[in-house]
Amino acid sequence: MVAYSSASHTHVRLDYIRLQYERALRNSDSFTLFRSAASIGNVSRFLIEGADAQTLVFDVTHPNQVKQMETALEGSTLSFSIAAGSLREFAVVQP
Repeated sequence: MVAYSSASHTHVRLDYIRLQYERALRNSDSFTLFRSAASIGNVSRFLIEGADAQTLVFDVTHPNQVKQMETALEGSTLSFSIAAGSLREFAVVQP
């Protein structure tokens, strides 16, 4: 819900909105960014459906220290695991 008081502002416009939601990881575009708050402090395994041998996963948490993740492909499901720690962001890339 977005709410504001118009008592002191007569011309207010919303020019940016960001949505965050959970969904199954599926390789459906040239790249997908994702992160999971559930992984904070927990060992986590991620499964990416619709992958192939060219699909790559990168840890992009720190833009100046991008790291390619070690993955395993079983059929069309790519998986990788991370150790417990802080929130991290990943990019699935289909070259």
